[in-house]
Formats: sequence, structure tokens, C-alpha cells
Amino acid sequence: MIANLAIHPQYNKANLKVLRFEGAKTTDAGKIAFTVNQEITKAQGKLEIKAPEEQKLNYKTLTVDEAITILAQKIRSFTDNAEKLAFKDSLTGLLNKNAYNNRDRKKFVLEACQKQNPLGVVFIDLNKFKPINDVFGHEEGDKALKVSAKTLKTIVGDKGKVYRNGGDEFLVLLPDSKFKETGEIAEKLRINIEKTTKALKESGKLQADLTASIGYSTFDPQSIEDSEDITKNKGRNGKFGEIMNEYQKAYNRADNASYVSKGYAHRGGKQRAYGLEK
Repeated sequence: MIANLAIHPQYNKANLKVLRFEGAKTTDAGKIAFTVNQEITKAQGKLEIKAPEEQKLNYKTLTVDEAITILAQKIRSFTDNAEKLAFKDSLTGLLNKNAYNNRDRKKFVLEACQKQNPLGVVFIDLNKFKPINDVFGHEEGDKALKVSAKTLKTIVGDKGKVYRNGGDEFLVLLPDSKFKETGEIAEKLRINIEKTTKALKESGKLQADLTASIGYSTFDPQSIEDSEDITKNKGRNGKFGEIMNEYQKAYNRADNASYVSKGYAHRGGKQRAYGLEK
């Protein structure tokens, strides 16, 4: 009997062991299960993964089949939770850039093509955030980021996904959202960040209030011929590549629009979410 447990390289930072049991006898099944279980439990602790409640097992009486079943369930639970942790921003609890790049970006674009519905893209950049860190310290800056993240997530709700894009920048994807609807949500996000942080400052819970420069755009699959047939040639130069290129243009428009919005703020103009449709 050969039993192997290998942890994905993504989680090597936890210094997890690779366990190998070669030529093990059936009477060793309980011992193997117990040892691997111990290693997974240690790994969960290192990655701060909360282990699920489980019944106590008598490892001395386990058969090989029972041991394999238990280990498979344990490993599946561990890897599922580790993956969730890899896609989560540790400070704000939002999804992170890794989740956007490696899991959600293509998924949302493909769904938009299949349904032939637009996908809204919103960029949020907090204004004058660096002075908060410089004047009041990073702890206060972290508090402001958490408040902003919670506000964004509350407003977006089940209409889309919110990501921390890095530093004081956030990204929102809004499936089935036309340009006008995306703009309405973007402006609502801007107003509520300002309103929430101002109220917290007045109550003494924050040292400084915040405003946000917000840009938005939409990816429209109907502007691409045969975009609903995503099974056609998924090569970089084929239909799928064309679709992703068009999405990237929408992403870039939203990013550029946030700079336009920030320009208004720096010139003392009226702060508002700014959209670039084409």
C-alpha cells in the first residue's frame, strides 16, 4: 500500500510536510490516518483555518478503506478552506486581487457572453489616504480601510463582487449591469463612503473622514460578433482572445475614469463618479 499526501505549493509558506508511507501493511492504516490527521491539524493552525467539528475516532480499529475515506474528507476540507484563504484579503475580509485574476475575471466575462448581458466594472480610489497613515498612523489607516470595505460590500450586496485591488484601491464587478445602472451604483458607493466616514469622525470613532474617486465602465458582449459562442477557438488570437481583449478595454476605461474623477477632486470641483462608456 502506498499513501501520499502533498500540499499545493501555494501553501508552502506554512512549512507543511509531505508524508509518504510506502509498503505499509493493512494493520498500519490507523497509524497512517492518525499521523496525517495530526499534520493537517497543524497546517490548519498555521494557516489560521478553523477546523470543522468532527467525531472522535478510534484509529486502532480503522480498516484501510475507512482510513482512506477519512483522509480524503480531511484533505478536501483543508484544501477548500486554504483556497478560500488564498482569495481573501487579510485586513478587510474582501476578495483579493488573486481572486480576481485567477478565479473570477474570466468566469464573469464568460457568463456575460453566455447570457449576452453587460458586465459593470467600477474602480474606487480613496482620496488623500496617505496623509491619514502619515499623521495618525497605520492603525488608523487600517481602520479607515476596513470601514470603506464594509461600506462597499454593504452597498453592492448580492449585485456583484468587491475586491481590494491593493493599497487604498478597490474594484467592483457587477454582472447584468448596464452603463447607467453601473453609474448609479458607483455614485451610491461614493456618497456612502463619504457619509459613513464623516459620521464616524464626528462620533470620534475615526480621526479623519474620506472621499473617493470612482470611475466606471461596462463590458458589452453584444458589441462582439458571435460572442455567445464561447466554445469557438479559445486561443489567444481566436474568439476567446478577442472577448478578453474587449473586456480589458472596459477595465482600462473604468481605471482611466477614476483618474478623471480624482482630477475633479484635486481641482476643487464637485466630486462625482465618472464613467467612460466607449
